[in-house]
Amino acid sequence: MWESLGYQLLPTGDWYEPEEPTGPSLAFMRRYPHGHVCKACLDHFRSTEYHDAFCQSCRSIMELTRKEIELVLDAAGNGSEEANWKVLRKVQAILECPRCFWNANEGRTEPADVDLIRKYVGDWIVAAHLHWMRHNFWNRFSTKPRCVSTEDWNAEVETKKVFLDLHNYGKKNPNIIEITYSETGIPLCAEQKRSKYVLQFPPSR
Repeated sequence: MWESLGYQLLPTGDWYEPEEPTGPSLAFMRRYPHGHVCKACLDHFRSTEYHDAFCQSCRSIMELTRKEIELVLDAAGNGSEEANWKVLRKVQAILECPRCFWNANEGRTEPADVDLIRKYVGDWIVAAHLHWMRHNFWNRFSTKPRCVSTEDWNAEVETKKVFLDLHNYGKKNPNIIEITYSETGIPLCAEQKRSKYVLQFPPSR
């Protein structure tokens, strides 16, 4: 009966349900051999580079911001102090956080001309994007961001603790219960990724 339902018999006498292969293919891993964690959103990604700080999604967002700022800088006025001031304010408005109005260069010395703005704007874009990702993916970080309430943070910590307890219980009792870890945010080791849903039945009399 169990074979007709798609289960297979282990040498131990247990029945298990085979899982479809998950994760990237071998061809994909050969093409992008290096695994990374994005510095901004903490997402996992693969690339051809041994050192790669940002995933393609975050790079695309920052590149769009850079192009928007380049248009402002290219349209700068006559280089007077007033013109440079207006350009700087436009750049700061682009980089300003839409939620808390934080600015990437807040509290620091402001560049006096367009050339200096071009020199520093790359770092400003990265800082603004890192800040924005802390708003959007705050529950992926190990420390509480300032933008998150203590109540929300404590609730998230408690949720992660529950999943971690289930994770540890599943490791100690692999033939009793199998947990689906993919949505918990807990890193998987190789054995867990290959784990099967094992069914136990009382011995036949």
